[in-house]
Amino acid sequence: MDKSNSYTTFNKDSSGILSTWPLLFSTAVISTTFSSIVVNMPFLSEMMWKDGIFHAFEMGTIITVKTWLVAFSGILFGIFADKYSRRYLFVFSTFFLGLSYFINGFIPEGRGNITYILLLICQGVAGFALGARYPLLSSFINDHVAVSHRSRFFGIDMALQQFFLVVGMILSTFLFQLNKWREFFWGIGLLVSIGAIFMFFFIKEPKRGSRMEQLESVLRDETAIYDYKINKKTLRKTMLSPTNIIALIEGIFTRAALGMTIFLIVTYLQVEKNVAASSTSVFMTVFALPGAFAGNLALSRLSDYLGKKNVKNRSYLIAFSILGLVGMFSLMFFVPLPVLTADQGKNFLFLMSRREFWVIGALLFFERALQGVYGTNQSPILQIINLPEAQGKITSWNQFLETIGNGLGPLIAGVLLVISSNNFQFTAIVCILIGIPGSILWLLSLLTLTKDVNRIESILEIRAKEITENANKKPI
Repeated sequence: MDKSNSYTTFNKDSSGILSTWPLLFSTAVISTTFSSIVVNMPFLSEMMWKDGIFHAFEMGTIITVKTWLVAFSGILFGIFADKYSRRYLFVFSTFFLGLSYFINGFIPEGRGNITYILLLICQGVAGFALGARYPLLSSFINDHVAVSHRSRFFGIDMALQQFFLVVGMILSTFLFQLNKWREFFWGIGLLVSIGAIFMFFFIKEPKRGSRMEQLESVLRDETAIYDYKINKKTLRKTMLSPTNIIALIEGIFTRAALGMTIFLIVTYLQVEKNVAASSTSVFMTVFALPGAFAGNLALSRLSDYLGKKNVKNRSYLIAFSILGLVGMFSLMFFVPLPVLTADQGKNFLFLMSRREFWVIGALLFFERALQGVYGTNQSPILQIINLPEAQGKITSWNQFLETIGNGLGPLIAGVLLVISSNNFQFTAIVCILIGIPGSILWLLSLLTLTKDVNRIESILEIRAKEITENANKKPI
């Protein structure tokens, strides 16, 4: 009997991770753009208006519009992911993203509002294309990567994001200072487009449900097809299950807390303690990046091991990682840091000569490691409590609410700092209070998780029998 392309691939790569290299390549390239606008806002403002004034509102609007389009486009592509070929959707959205960055390099300098509108359009298109990525990725990985290796895949993906985000921060700042911003966007646009080409030639579309335990053996038959769609009954029984609702609500609280963390620590170091932006970037690279690798790579293996023993272990890991990361973060503001002179703030070696900054660095390392534990356990849970035809939709719902939370975090932090006259300790305590509900909700999921997993398994067992019977009825 002939096997499907996806099954042949699985025989060569039993986990399914190795054959996702085009997706991981694109993750690396795309991640270099995540901070390129934010860290270069003063430069871009001057490049557009040439008036020596920082146009904070206009620059903030670019970030907001891009973020909103990520959220709304995710809903659209979440629906598409459950109906159409993820491979072709990946190719389309990734190429479109590369094209938007490439065109960004051609906008004219110094034309004021005209330049601004063109930049806003390019970044808006980029946001729309970016919104497709996570729903497509979650749906694809659900059918391509073995359940026992899900945390490892998402750990690799998130580690690449963290590493190349820093690479993009440093590279873009360097090139922009040399007035080579056009070359930055052209280069990134070409590399992202090459990633789309790699996807077209080297990614195979897996059968839906082919990595679900109840369906895997059945769908090895070339004639067997999983062709079920979400209807009102299955939506109510599965996508609106208690654990799904808990995960969706939790995302707002946790992401708001996480959104506060990076905003507050950067503001605290640069504004309150006079640490230079360059020293802050190096500091984050030295301590935060290794923490992200530890959480996303090393601890992801532990997550898969514990998750295989009992799926509830993933809920425990998420709940305690949320408490741990907001706790570690908040402690940073109670370390008695000195107020530095301008020269001291620019001297990274001077910072490393002070014990207090090593304490901050250690806390930052563990905070980022625990953030990795949170990220690599959430997606595997959402995947096993939802049907194959709902993976894109549930991921897009989650992305939408998490994006709202991410946007609220800096806003809440800013308001609290104004109200409290820059009392960072008070604001950090509020961050803990915002994060606690997320932890409590995941502990509550322990009451519903097993029942929701069993419901999906029961539905898939019935469908496995139906698929087998339908395949046997087909003429040879």
